Amino acid sequence: MTRLLRWWAMLVICNFIGTIFGQPGSASTTQSATLEDPIVKTDGVGGCTRIQVGDSKTLRVIAAGKDIDAPARIDVDWSTGLALGVQSHMLFAPPRMRNPPRASTDTPILYAMWPRDAMRTSWNSGYYYSLQYGIATMGDTAILDGGDTFLLATVRWRAPVDSAETVVPNVRPFHVRKFTTPPHPTRPTNLGEPLASFETDGVAAQIELSADGSVAHIVTDRHVVHSISTDTLTEIAPPISIPPITGLQTMVLGTTIAFLRADLAPDDRHLVVNQGRTGNLTLVDLEARTARTVSVHGVEGTGRRLGPGWPLS
Repeated sequence: MTRLLRWWAMLVICNFIGTIFGQPGSASTTQSATLEDPIVKTDGVGGCTRIQVGDSKTLRVIAAGKDIDAPARIDVDWSTGLALGVQSHMLFAPPRMRNPPRASTDTPILYAMWPRDAMRTSWNSGYYYSLQYGIATMGDTAILDGGDTFLLATVRWRAPVDSAETVVPNVRPFHVRKFTTPPHPTRPTNLGEPLASFETDGVAAQIELSADGSVAHIVTDRHVVHSISTDTLTEIAPPISIPPITGLQTMVLGTTIAFLRADLAPDDRHLVVNQGRTGNLTLVDLEARTARTVSVHGVEGTGRRLGPGWPLS
């Protein structure tokens, strides 16, 4: 599975590449050219209310999904083209409302976008929902098994109160649940019952998969790392406490979830997590089950790929 773009880059991508790629209107698809270097992101010009597929070499958008407030953390299985995005906020319209606003829904949703044909010249989009399991606001998702199943951060189901409630609170219990991917949601589609569930101490802000997809490393907004089997969703090692995000807090939710970023190093052993305004990173050893602080003071630039051996070399 190719995970093309994680939401940790969205705060930059949404405002920078989105400005280059942005196209007016709300068409669900556009005609596609051959993709040299595909990228999947939210639409910065359109208020981040839809997912776009583009080419980072040509800086062209080749497909844009429908406006549905508002996909945030995105995962992509490029073998199938399926992209899933968990909401950062929503535009609530009560059920049976006449002429609801564009981009509105009556419940929290999981945004979906997929190609209509094998050549990926045409795309469609829609959403999944659940009235039994709450989809965590600003939580994460991770696609497994070539798109047949996926993991999703969930909370206790709760309905929005009114149109002023754009950020739906995350309420215990918190879980990562494994779902079979339903048919593409050409109309709003219920997620159904999960195949397995794992309870976490906080909301799953980031779910990072091992290279072979057999293990999911979950970073929660209570600053704990869990490692679980993606087959059974059972814990395979003790949880790891990590230093908290410093100096940042998500409005309404009251945690650091919007600012928490993590990435799995190429060695599949080390997980790197940010520490907010400290200017440091946390290096998690997933085998030794330890965490230590790594200083990045003096490192220039805003983006850096983790190369083989970093930061041990």
